[in-house]
Amino acid sequence: KSTCPPPPLLRFLTPSLASTHKSPSTLGCSPNCLPRFTQTLQKQHEAQLAELRQRMEKQIHAYKSAAAEASQEHAVAEGELTHEREGYLETLTKYRECREQLQQSEKESAARISELLVEKADYEAKEAELVEALESARKTADISLGKASDMAERVESLESVHREQASQISRDYVSREHVEAMERLFKETVERLTNRLEQLEENVPDRQRGRGSEGTRKILSSIEDPRAAAGGAGGGIRRGVRVEPGGGGAARGIRIEPGRLRAGGGGRGAGAADRRRNF
Repeated sequence: KSTCPPPPLLRFLTPSLASTHKSPSTLGCSPNCLPRFTQTLQKQHEAQLAELRQRMEKQIHAYKSAAAEASQEHAVAEGELTHEREGYLETLTKYRECREQLQQSEKESAARISELLVEKADYEAKEAELVEALESARKTADISLGKASDMAERVESLESVHREQASQISRDYVSREHVEAMERLFKETVERLTNRLEQLEENVPDRQRGRGSEGTRKILSSIEDPRAAAGGAGGGIRRGVRVEPGGGGAARGIRIEPGRLRAGGGGRGAGAADRRRNF
């Protein structure tokens, strides 16, 4: 009895059939039934092959769908990646520009800082000069204040002296009307004395008339010239009149300094009284 081994293709493609394949001897069939057995196997193989083809087609369709979806996702991802790459390139471009601007700003800032440091040094020097000038001005002001205080004290002392002098002047000086009245009185007195002396000369003897005339001339000369001194033996009158100028050339007042009136003649001269009056 010969056995029929399974076909090689069926063995490799359908291991389940190959494992379940039974020889005709196992099935208890004769060699005449081999074609029928072969047809049966062929039908089984075709059915399994159709089922396998259908399953493979489904898998291929699923693979194609997955590949298409993956391709679409890849295209989307590639587009996103391209867009992201472009964004990165744009960001890098902006970063490069910003870095250049930052470097330029740093250079300008460094230059400006150098200028500010120089200006700060100049301002500090000027501040030191101003502080020194202020200190010098303060010292000068203190000295000036001391001098001003001294000047104020001096002015006060001068004002007090001036007030004293003004009060003294107001006491010593009289008005022009009073002086004119005194001058008129003095002239009248001189005229009366002159007339009296002339009468006395007419009444005295001739010997004494010459001496009387000489004494009269001395008295009259002393009266006419206030700066002349009176004679030693006889009496005399000494006086002084001084006109003080005021502001603008006008006479401020007249000061009268009457002289001493001395009584003439022998023993009465020792007991003569000195009188002085200020108007």
